[in-house]
Amino acid sequence: MSGDFPAYRLPAGKVGIVPIDGRGGMNLRKEDIVRDIASETGLSMVETKAVVNAFMSKIIEGITAGKRIELRGFGVFTSRVRKGRVARNPKTGKKLQVPPCAIPVFKPSKTLKKILKEVA
Repeated sequence: MSGDFPAYRLPAGKVGIVPIDGRGGMNLRKEDIVRDIASETGLSMVETKAVVNAFMSKIIEGITAGKRIELRGFGVFTSRVRKGRVARNPKTGKKLQVPPCAIPVFKPSKTLKKILKEVA
């Protein structure tokens, strides 16, 4: 395992990174992240939520401005334009034009890929 990532015991006996929410599921919501960071850092929930929201806003702001957001050891956020196309309504069969649109893209780092490969 590498660096600052916590290790959790998997059912198969492997050690890896697994998002575990407080409700017993395998999903991790923003609320869970805020709670975990607050408990690990000693910051209040309100302060931590403000930091997480500001962090997410900066990523969104950068992506919408066409910038490349690189978080070493985690990955790169970018955006790309999906080409316009002709689609078909499956119910009516009528063709319609779908305009080009920007979509977010995330490329994981080699470190993150290695960690996830160890989990599998």
